[in-house]
Amino acid sequence: MYAATVQTPPEVTTAPRPGLLAAASGIGLTVLMFGVSAPETPAEFTAESARAYLTDNAAQLRTFGFAMAGSAVLLVVLLAHLRTLIARTHGSLADVAFGSGLLCAVWLLVSGAMHASAAMDGVEGTPDAGVISFTTMMTLGDTVGAVSTYAKGACLLAVGVAAVRTRFLPRWLGWLSIALGAMAVGGGLGVVDNPVTPALWYGGLIGFAVWPLVVGVVLAVRAVRARRA
Repeated sequence: MYAATVQTPPEVTTAPRPGLLAAASGIGLTVLMFGVSAPETPAEFTAESARAYLTDNAAQLRTFGFAMAGSAVLLVVLLAHLRTLIARTHGSLADVAFGSGLLCAVWLLVSGAMHASAAMDGVEGTPDAGVISFTTMMTLGDTVGAVSTYAKGACLLAVGVAAVRTRFLPRWLGWLSIALGAMAVGGGLGVVDNPVTPALWYGGLIGFAVWPLVVGVVLAVRAVRARRA
């Protein structure tokens, strides 16, 4: 007499689509970078003008601070996915891209926190010296962003070189990443005043903000095609 055996159907699982998450992160990152900005500062800060600026723009400064923090998270998500793709063949480039990208995320967090710090609790009752110190922190946050151009350049160059070598991204996007990365690095080399390096610096700055959108669209198209296949 044979014992009856019950066969259970294989479990059907849905594989995660990290490409779509990274794509959404890249697109959202560009939207935040261009959609939210810090309010324009006065030509010169005095205790009175600084107090008025921080009071009148409190809501916008808070929004800017949280947007920068959100941008840092989206950047890390995007670069974590790219690191996984690059590491399959070029581990060192993957580390450079992700490590320099983390430095850029730190810049976003620090700059956002320094802009939003005064707006969180307000400056009512704060001595004039304390109010001025808040504006000094904002300037420091902008300075961190300026020197982070080297980290932006290293990140773009590493991704670009890996894309050209392995085509984990389209080669045209790899060359674009290399060009933008070179501009970001070159823009930070203007020790002597000249008309070239400022243009390179702004090109790298704007390029770094647009680049996640382009990468995000490419990743989204690939993920959709893979799902349909």
